[in-house]
Amino acid sequence: MKQRINLYLSELRPVKDPLSLNNIALSWAIVLVLCIGYMSILMYVNKDLTQELTQVKRKLTQKTAQVNELQAALAVKQDKTFLSQQLNKLKKEYQHKEMMLKYISGKNNEDKISYADVMSDLAQFHHSDVWLTQFEFMNHEIELKGLTQSPSKLPYWFDGLKQSAFFSGKSFSVLEFTHVDEQSKIEFRVATTKKGDNS
Repeated sequence: MKQRINLYLSELRPVKDPLSLNNIALSWAIVLVLCIGYMSILMYVNKDLTQELTQVKRKLTQKTAQVNELQAALAVKQDKTFLSQQLNKLKKEYQHKEMMLKYISGKNNEDKISYADVMSDLAQFHHSDVWLTQFEFMNHEIELKGLTQSPSKLPYWFDGLKQSAFFSGKSFSVLEFTHVDEQSKIEFRVATTKKGDNS
């Protein structure tokens, strides 16, 4: 009776390289699509804020003109009670519009990030043993998530990023590791804070 022996053991079979060119290119393509989508959303929100700011400025100009007219009329009229009430009302509306204008102006100008510069920095200081899977911007802070097979290479990657324009003056305050599978893949999460920020 014949017996078959399989000498092609699982240990001899080729292992798929997770750091292949296709995987790296796909990762960067996903990151680029996410960045473009996020920029589109911010541009849409910024457009709405700009329109609202223009409307508030127009109304503020109208209220200023009305206040000036009433002040001129108040100086001429003998009976100032009604005009004083109208003037006080318009002053309150003016103050309210001015507060709205300051708020919208601040909202419109805050947190403007040059995403092209950030992407350029990430690409320039890319490390072959580290690849990103996700990132998030919030108030000039950034959270990065990615994978690596060599956690010891992360400090070199961080040192390189700190030389870039966006990451300069920031420190990495959060660093977390999670094992993904049995192939020594490790998922990491890192977040930055401004230097001097104690929160």
